[in-house]
Amino acid sequence: MIEFVDPRSNPQPPSHVSREPAAHGDELRELVHFCASGSVYEAERWIQQGRPIQALNYKVPKRGALESPLRAAVRTKHRDLVLLLLCNGYILGLEPIDRGSVLDEALEARAFGLADLLLAWGADPKSVDLGTLFGTYKTDLFQRFQDFGIELTKGHALAKALAYHTSNRPLFGFAKNHRGTNPRMQTELNIALAHHAAEGNEKGVQLCLWAGADPHAPTISLRFSRSVGEQRRR
Repeated sequence: MIEFVDPRSNPQPPSHVSREPAAHGDELRELVHFCASGSVYEAERWIQQGRPIQALNYKVPKRGALESPLRAAVRTKHRDLVLLLLCNGYILGLEPIDRGSVLDEALEARAFGLADLLLAWGADPKSVDLGTLFGTYKTDLFQRFQDFGIELTKGHALAKALAYHTSNRPLFGFAKNHRGTNPRMQTELNIALAHHAAEGNEKGVQLCLWAGADPHAPTISLRFSRSVGEQRRR
């Protein structure tokens, strides 16, 4: 019988339990139901019986894709179930990302404690979608992921967030505080300023200028940057 780790015993990462994943998500349909409904004791009994807790493939013929047990637990913000899976050998590297990473799921649900838990148990910070991260409006998270080595300006994600979401004051403040040490953030501010100026968005212009955008710096247009990039690749 495979070892069972009781999450109430305060287990510490990493997991030392090895479990063979199921071949198909259909084999986990009942466990997914337990996780989605917050049925901790039923999920515990499933794991105690040595049954699989994740699959190699969640695509179900003629039915689309089945949700993974971990994503179901995160979506319902059930910390006990998330920890139960992680400490009993759930391999985060096998988690499907076709609908975004499980970290994105936690951030979108504003389940920031679960995001901390996932990171502690080995979730890859590089799997996070920058738009989702910026959408949290949390400066401490911006800083944390930057400290992980994530380039927040990749693909002009920061410029787009500043250009399309003028309500995100924390992000403007973050860019303001880091533009002096990160020239790419200065560039992103300049791009966002040019966008707001072209759109006639006075609030956006004022925010960008407050954050330190340079109105005289040459920059690209967010409207045409994609098409220009595609032309260069041809």
